[in-house]
Amino acid sequence: MSRCRSDSFQGRIDQRNCRNVLVGSDGPRVSVIGLDDVIVAVDGDEVQVASSSGTQQVGKQPGAANQ
Repeated sequence: MSRCRSDSFQGRIDQRNCRNVLVGSDGPRVSVIGLDDVIVAVDGDEVQVASSSGTQQVGKQPGAANQ
């Protein structure tokens, strides 16, 4: 299940037709389909999904102390 370019995956990840996608999960399987310029991070029961351009705002989200 692939066809992504310039991507990085860590953990149990299924992906298809993605470009410039970064996905990291320390547990649950993550499936991404047809995404461009997206970052997905799973840490325990915390999930963060952001566009590549929106990553500067991550620390400003409520509850973002550990992200």
